[in-house]
Amino acid sequence: MGRLLYGFKDRYLLTATIRRDGFSGFGENKKIGIFPTVAVGWVASKESF
Repeated sequence: MGRLLYGFKDRYLLTATIRRDGFSGFGENKKIGIFPTVAVGWVASKESF
């Protein structure tokens, strides 16, 4: 598993994660799966509306 966190100006956030996992139920020839995820966030309370 690997994770990357990035913040810009304490307002905009990015998280990227990749996970490699094995499971016998995936199939006979493919026991390992790779699962990437991405999440973004915005801290609206830091904006000057």
